[in-house]
Amino acid sequence: MLLESCWTALVHFFGFQSLFSSQQYPLPPNGAIEYPSSPTAAAGQADPTDVLEFQPLGASKNFKCQYPGLKDKYLATPNGNQSLWLQPSQQTSQDEVYDIDTDYEIKAPTGITRDIYVDVSKLDSNDALAPDGVSFPEGKYINGSYPGPRIEACWGDTVRVHVTNKVDKNGTAIHMHGIRMFNSSYSDGVPGVTQCPIAVNDTFTYEFQAIQYGTTWYHSHYSLQYTDGMLGPLTIYGPASSAFAKWTYGVVEGNSPVIQMDSILINNKGSWAGKYPDNRYKTDQLKPGKKYLLRLINAATDTAFIFSIDEHKMKVIGADLVPVHPYDMDSLYIGIGQRYHVIVETKSDPEDINRNYWIRTWPASGCHNFACEPNERQGIFQYNTTDLEDPISTPYRPPYGGQCRDEDHDKLIPVFPWMIPKPTPDQLQQVRFPFDLLKQDKFTMPAEDGWNGTDETIGAWQVNGAPAWVNYQDLTVNHLDGNYTWPENAALFELNSDPDTDEPTWAYMVIDGGHQDEEEKPPGEKVVPAAHPMHLHGHDFALLKQSYDPFDDDIGNDPNAMQGFIDSLSYDNPARRDVVLLPKNGYIVIAFKLDNPGTWLLHCHIAWHASGGLALQILEDKDKIKELLDKDINPGQTARDQIDDGCTGWKEWWDNKENRWNASARFQDDSGV
Repeated sequence: MLLESCWTALVHFFGFQSLFSSQQYPLPPNGAIEYPSSPTAAAGQADPTDVLEFQPLGASKNFKCQYPGLKDKYLATPNGNQSLWLQPSQQTSQDEVYDIDTDYEIKAPTGITRDIYVDVSKLDSNDALAPDGVSFPEGKYINGSYPGPRIEACWGDTVRVHVTNKVDKNGTAIHMHGIRMFNSSYSDGVPGVTQCPIAVNDTFTYEFQAIQYGTTWYHSHYSLQYTDGMLGPLTIYGPASSAFAKWTYGVVEGNSPVIQMDSILINNKGSWAGKYPDNRYKTDQLKPGKKYLLRLINAATDTAFIFSIDEHKMKVIGADLVPVHPYDMDSLYIGIGQRYHVIVETKSDPEDINRNYWIRTWPASGCHNFACEPNERQGIFQYNTTDLEDPISTPYRPPYGGQCRDEDHDKLIPVFPWMIPKPTPDQLQQVRFPFDLLKQDKFTMPAEDGWNGTDETIGAWQVNGAPAWVNYQDLTVNHLDGNYTWPENAALFELNSDPDTDEPTWAYMVIDGGHQDEEEKPPGEKVVPAAHPMHLHGHDFALLKQSYDPFDDDIGNDPNAMQGFIDSLSYDNPARRDVVLLPKNGYIVIAFKLDNPGTWLLHCHIAWHASGGLALQILEDKDKIKELLDKDINPGQTARDQIDDGCTGWKEWWDNKENRWNASARFQDDSGV
């Protein structure tokens, strides 16, 4: 069956390590990842005696950064200064410094090539995982574990992830969340857009240069596989400032328009419906008076969380893959798909370190669909591992009363600054949702090759006239020549950089989630006010404004009002990230540089909404995409060759109906992304 069972809501809490040499390593990955055995093997003909090699903070045992040719030229993180990554070893050297102030979009050290091999699979029922105390036989996993193994790389490395599909009855594709895939959009991992799904027993290779650094995650972008467990953490070391069956039952078969959650997981530990409290996540024993780095990832299906540790403040030093100037917080809002680096300092008073403290994950009000209000006490911060009683620590109260919000973006000040040019009214490209973002109760699924039965209807999100819906055998990148007429359900618009200037071309978008007029909706459709965590592939964007108040619909009719609106936006180094909350009754204004040719999704990261068609395609500089597709990625193989080989394998698998979950039924019953 294509759509089987939904993994419940979760929050991941990876990389919990001390900032001192006697560090506490994060939980090791359960699955095997193969890394180069030596600098020579990893870096071609590099002299292994001339490789700068060191273990970065928080890395797994035996993992090391390796920079060929730099052993005698550079020092790595001298004196433990984490903001300084590579420093020339001689003061008079003309070599460049690589530190937190480096413009990482245009300059990075040259690391090694890391070939990483993973399988995606479904476990036998006898081996089904039960991270929250309840067996989940329909789960789909990376290397047989949940979460999947941690992929590690260093700033400047070339990363090649070879993915083999061993999920019976399903295709698959893997997306590296937040990675820009600079000049390698063919590795973005969106089936029907940049590649065909990976057929069963086939392998596809995703390749990118790690020009960014920080913590992110990878996950399937094939239908609802990520919410069934097909995901894992991805760490790029660099400098730092100091669901399937529920969809079918609820949506396709029309039994439940709201799909409810049961569990919260921290590092693969949780208590299903609160019935397994002994299964909660617990840290290893903490050392007093130390600083610990926490890498926080929200990989939930549909829940924004407010994270806190009782009686311990957090110093935020990074958001998504962008280092920020440090600031202190009691509680931290983490939207779906967002990531944070925070530092927590442990206590040293004898009375304080003789007891333990709750780790809390509050589901934000209005940003979840739990069957019952879950207990926010989902983990234990342990100073005393012999104390088996529940902590009696005092919580920080969630800010804003626990309402569905983002972290205050005025506090997220990037270390490397961007100055955003002010747009003219004509340049302010508006992606207006008030009349276009509607819920269709009876959207008829598009025709499917080989299916002659009745096309079912589902509730879907209508974007710009129709829900987004990909065709796994008819890729967007196959239509870059000529004047192709895009169908409505491609939900695509084209952007092109200015060929007459060397300066970056900026795209501006107003995305409105609040100004929705119930009276002006078309017949058969309805307004469903909701908050949407919007994720843009291939780019970091500057957040020029995030408003929880409705957008003034008259601005576009009054030149003075439009100019006043433009003047009100933030241009001086605003917050920069790749996921932002579109408030239920408000709007956001974002800007990003058109410097990465490709076909990129802009979509809601609530799994049900993406499956329901809440996505747009941005076709950026299609002529340049064609040039990139013709470049060799392996000796004698272009990116286009790999895509075509993958599509050939997918078609062979697809044409044999016995491979499908039901040979006499429709195969695709959601948007596919």
